[in-house]
Amino acid sequence: MDILGSGDYFSIDDILASQEKVPCVLDLPLMRLGYLDPTSETEHIPRGTKIDFPIWLASALKNQKTPVVSVDLPKFYKDSYREILAADAQVVDLHKLGPYFYSVGCKLLSFQHQERADVSRSLFEVSSQSIISMLSWWALKKRNLC
Repeated sequence: MDILGSGDYFSIDDILASQEKVPCVLDLPLMRLGYLDPTSETEHIPRGTKIDFPIWLASALKNQKTPVVSVDLPKFYKDSYREILAADAQVVDLHKLGPYFYSVGCKLLSFQHQERADVSRSLFEVSSQSIISMLSWWALKKRNLC
């Protein structure tokens, strides 16, 4: 996957990351698509309905001339989780938050959220902490072997 999150067509990891669901709010009604919302008992999904779509579908619906959805951040990328990660990302199991935490985070940056800069900074800081931790472990391991 490239740094901007546009992805690689043949990458299984990118395909799986783009399947992660993001919370969306419909800006327009979806006619005859009521089956997409398991809680809906009607044929249509009205404007303002909150529904989770895979990233690939949310991106397609958001990037229309008239956007069909507004995309919100998943809870793992919101301020409360960013604060936890900023305190000490090493104690958080990122795989439990989502097996493609970094890839999904990069894809979310393309949605132009108000919190885009904060999410970007958080992804950078978490990855930096992870790299520093791995290098420290490697240096310690090397010192003990010599």
